[in-house]
Amino acid sequence: MDEFIAFSLSIHQARKSRAGNAFENHLEYLFQQYGLYYSRNAITENNNKPDFIFPDIRAYSDSGFTTEYLTMLGLKTSVKERWRQVLSEADRLPHKYLATLEPGISVKQTDQMQTRKLTLVLPSEIKATYKPEQYPAILTVGEFIKLVEDRQISSAYTPPMLVVKKPKKPKKGK
Repeated sequence: MDEFIAFSLSIHQARKSRAGNAFENHLEYLFQQYGLYYSRNAITENNNKPDFIFPDIRAYSDSGFTTEYLTMLGLKTSVKERWRQVLSEADRLPHKYLATLEPGISVKQTDQMQTRKLTLVLPSEIKATYKPEQYPAILTVGEFIKLVEDRQISSAYTPPMLVVKKPKKPKKGK
């Protein structure tokens, strides 16, 4: 029986992992469609890996780049108590964002998130499952994209281009 339970739990965990990766991929596709600059799963302080840093990890790592134009987005398909994990993923930023697919969490939880300077990012259909008094702690995905877009325009940041070195041509006679 123990082996069966262990096997069942491993399948359940694999399913959750695939759902989380799919969620990340869907958001990444949207960010690409809007031409946003970002780094995905880049390493920050204490070996943390936020899901997305905008405009990118180079800007985040540059102490001369103002935090006003930096944005961090963590992703959790379901929030429960795990939302607190996002708070330590980008120490440089006082305010963080968390995208989720979790419908209608409690007012108490969104109040706690607001106190900790965490804003939920939800698809508009899911935002409708929340109470109006929770709306100040919530952005729709579209509102979040607009926020990041505005910050990137205001910062006038352009990420460095990747330099691709052309292979050297062999010398004649060799």
